[in-house]
Amino acid sequence: RLMSVPAMRRRYLQIYQQLVERVVVADPVLRRMEQWRALIRPHVARETERLTTLQQFDAAMTTPAGPAPGLRPFMTGRLESVRSQLTALSKPSAGVLTVSASQQQISLGAEGIETKPSYSLFAMTESGGNWLAVLPAGGTLPATVPVVMNASGLAAGVYRGTVTVHLAGAANSPVRLPVTMSVGGPVINEVVNAASYAKGAVAPGEIVTLFGTGLGPAVLTAEGVNVFFDGRSARIIYARADQVGVVAPMELTGQEVTAVEVEYRGQRSERLIRPVVKAAPGIFTAGSVGSGQGAIVNETGTVNSAAAPAEKGSTVAIYLTGAGVTDAAGRIAAPVSVWIGGLETAVRYAGAAPGSIVGLYQINAVVPAAVASGAAPLVVTVGEAATQGGVTVSVR
Repeated sequence: RLMSVPAMRRRYLQIYQQLVERVVVADPVLRRMEQWRALIRPHVARETERLTTLQQFDAAMTTPAGPAPGLRPFMTGRLESVRSQLTALSKPSAGVLTVSASQQQISLGAEGIETKPSYSLFAMTESGGNWLAVLPAGGTLPATVPVVMNASGLAAGVYRGTVTVHLAGAANSPVRLPVTMSVGGPVINEVVNAASYAKGAVAPGEIVTLFGTGLGPAVLTAEGVNVFFDGRSARIIYARADQVGVVAPMELTGQEVTAVEVEYRGQRSERLIRPVVKAAPGIFTAGSVGSGQGAIVNETGTVNSAAAPAEKGSTVAIYLTGAGVTDAAGRIAAPVSVWIGGLETAVRYAGAAPGSIVGLYQINAVVPAAVASGAAPLVVTVGEAATQGGVTVSVR
């Protein structure tokens, strides 16, 4: 608040300017660095278990070490950046710093600033260490700056840091960008309906597939794998390195969003946030591709197909997931409708599939007498949500 008072702002900047000019001066600081280096150097030369060679120690004043600059360039560059920012801050703020980040690089620009003062970047990690850096750490606009993340020597886990962008004269400076790096542990890329492969929202009790990397072992087994929705353990159907089949907990009912995590061999993934809806129905298909011949059983007990079509007027069992909560009798709580060949038809049963896992639903529907023979389009609605397009039932 004090900085918003013009007189206080001017006084603050005057004092800061004096400190920079009289106290934080490059030559005395660099001389002191050289003195300390001279004191430490004999100990480095004698140390038999040192982490760096004597040549690396001698070069540290001027030569970059990994992503970090040498001490002398860092000191002089930082002072130049501070002076540049003080000069611009002495003027009324106008314009904004524009920042966008993608694919490990930051794009910088400015709007409403006639003279483009130099920017500066500073990388900081939450847990320490030098795995995060931005090079170069300053310059003029516009600019695209790579973000360097080095996982060498790091244990498996999720690492977090921040890149701070300063631009003197910009009203919105500084801008802080969060950075996350996952090392060795599981990474969730997407959550989809296990039947339709539709992305997006998750329904209570829905069977979903998590796609990613490092989610489990190379072979198909759930050993050592755990999946959590908001910290609640979920039932796993199967798991392997690139995907996990799991049932979303019914306790998601009433929530707006859920945070999904996978834990494998004690390493937990970054949370993936997805919206929660009452229903997100998807019909299982014969080829497990999300479209084409539906996973349907005829009234005779045979599997519905072009070679074994359903008779008109008979009842077929349709298998799906994502229908949401059920009542005490196991029936789907929301209204259910079925269309075959564009004709709405009678529903004999809509609820949990008897004797099956939680999350698998069965709908028994009558094949309309007026429907055309062949592969008839099939759509099921649960409440206001409809199943995916492109699913068919074979009719004689």
